[in-house]
Amino acid sequence: MKFFKYAAIALLGGMVVFTGCNKEEEPTVFDDPTVTIEQGASLVLTPSEGPTYDLSLKVTIDAPGKINEIKIQRTKFLGSTIVKEDEFINQEHFDKTEATLNYPDNINFEIFFDGSVDKIVYDFIVTDRAGNLGSADFTITMGAYTPLTTEVTTGEIWKIHSLGKACWNLKEDVAVTGVGNADEVVASRYIINSDSVNTATSDPNFTGSWTSDEVNWISTNGNPQNTKGNGTLYVKANDYDYTNAPKEVALYLYGAGTPSKDVENPAVGDIYIGKLGEELYVIKITENNIDEEYQPKANTGVLRFSYKK
Repeated sequence: MKFFKYAAIALLGGMVVFTGCNKEEEPTVFDDPTVTIEQGASLVLTPSEGPTYDLSLKVTIDAPGKINEIKIQRTKFLGSTIVKEDEFINQEHFDKTEATLNYPDNINFEIFFDGSVDKIVYDFIVTDRAGNLGSADFTITMGAYTPLTTEVTTGEIWKIHSLGKACWNLKEDVAVTGVGNADEVVASRYIINSDSVNTATSDPNFTGSWTSDEVNWISTNGNPQNTKGNGTLYVKANDYDYTNAPKEVALYLYGAGTPSKDVENPAVGDIYIGKLGEELYVIKITENNIDEEYQPKANTGVLRFSYKK
């Protein structure tokens, strides 16, 4: 009897061991991490609010499988082409199931205004300890620019206007004389023929160079004359989008250049941004003809241009 008793116990024990060896534990399955950006998914910048924008994103992470790594990618695009890509790894919240982080960035409008970038995308990618992924992204673009809507297509200065050196008034869109220096006359001279002109002779011809400073010349009767300008400053900007004429870009290019009262040897297609106080002008040279004659014959050479303001 004892033999059968022990045999039964041994058999039962063997069954238990056998059963235990074939039981597999179910692996723990975690939900993918979720990433939430409090500010939403995108931001459209207002061009006139530049020149910089301080970005601050609040990012919340929920990772049941515990955070292994937080990767932040900042990608700058021009169209579909990647201009620059930066990557940052944040392991400060390693092995936690929840985290909140603040991501700051300073955005210089220059990269939009000079045409090198038209979109910036921030990607927040979270990996948990089980290898699961979760992500969210935030996109920044530049909003609509303010166009310069008034265009004058009849701008021109000759070698001579009336009895003296030729000038042009960009504000009133008319040619003005270089005779006299009364305050109201000086204020009207945005562009003054800066060539060494003698109204008594036919030489030299007008090359198109101009100034807003002051110039000396000789009148028909041989008397020395002085013509003062209003001091408008100019910057050459041939890459400027004259067709759409965005005001903010014109101001940026003006600020990025070296303003001068003098413009020498302008060529057809050249673009100049002029500024006087709050007044803004974008001039495009359409013709520079040093041989065209007006009346009298001594008046030879003309510069023609259009401008937006």
